[in-house]
Amino acid sequence: MSSNIERTKSYNQALSHARLMKSYIFVVCDKNRLIIYKETNGYFDRFNPSFEKHWQSINDAETFRQLKLLTGKNIIKNNAR
Repeated sequence: MSSNIERTKSYNQALSHARLMKSYIFVVCDKNRLIIYKETNGYFDRFNPSFEKHWQSINDAETFRQLKLLTGKNIIKNNAR
């Protein structure tokens, strides 16, 4: 997602799938970064993702803690619709 246009297209496609699946969270990633969007008040904020990191910085204990808080087994289980 080297340009804003590519990022917007990726976001829109992932959002469409998330809506079809009634998901409260979705992920967009490419070779450079991982971006997680979480629904708040029925809305996914395109400009304020819940998590965004470049892959180079993923190998960090704090980053893994953040990921677990967003996507851990217990979180997903408790938010199943």
